[in-house]
Amino acid sequence: MNLKNFKFEKNNFQETLFYKCNLEGANLKSCDFLKSEFKENNLQKADFRNSYGYKIDINSNKLKGAKFSFPEVITLLESIGIEID
Repeated sequence: MNLKNFKFEKNNFQETLFYKCNLEGANLKSCDFLKSEFKENNLQKADFRNSYGYKIDINSNKLKGAKFSFPEVITLLESIGIEID
């Protein structure tokens, strides 16, 4: 699905699977992605700042230039098996 530069800002997604989507440059700021997963997407230059609840596989998604906020960005490490206390 081509959603390049699409504006999703301030929306709620629950248990949603984003699979093989082109979300390059998409505005995903301040979204609630409760139990939502991203697999094999183009997320380059996508803006996830102030969003939460997402599960993004850093091995299968293109992430160059994507923007995230702390502390939620730490969840990206879970996809490669890193545990953080």
